Amino acid sequence: MSPTSAALILSWACIVLLALATAGLLRRIDALERQIPAAGGLTGSTSTAGPHPGLRLALRRHLPDYLPDVVPGRRDLLLLIVSPSCGACRTALTDLAAAAPTGVDVLVATTAASLTPLELPPGFVGVPAAGGLIEVLDVPGTPYLMRLDAEGTVLRADIMTGATDLAAWTAPRTALPALTD
Repeated sequence: MSPTSAALILSWACIVLLALATAGLLRRIDALERQIPAAGGLTGSTSTAGPHPGLRLALRRHLPDYLPDVVPGRRDLLLLIVSPSCGACRTALTDLAAAAPTGVDVLVATTAASLTPLELPPGFVGVPAAGGLIEVLDVPGTPYLMRLDAEGTVLRADIMTGATDLAAWTAPRTALPALTD
């Protein structure tokens, strides 16, 4: 056998081994992707990260200093989770203020020690250093908007974009009709 033939056979054997190794790696990557939920997806419909509707949050445990002023009675709560240095968060805060939420209280939370340089609109309550709350919620990104009822049950949760229908988010919930006998 000539040295050229031997080199050709050896190169083909290496190509076959590399193809098998690549196929094995692709199978492992696929298996890992199936185990780990995607954190992407701006609409929230494809994302499995973050709080899901129906999740009950212990408001008194996570927001004890803010509840007496914010949740009088049975009002819903809008929780906007931001990063103070995020440009999209600044826009989201402005858009939410322009939507003029009525019938809901608005909290703006961050993991940072302060919300500076963000300026909160009148009536919005800042919650700095809320890392524990945000970690419990497994928020996939900012700005993240949640609507909770007065007991802390998540009604809606999604990453806030320019396409978010803030009128639906900020509208008062309609009361359930009374049962008649």
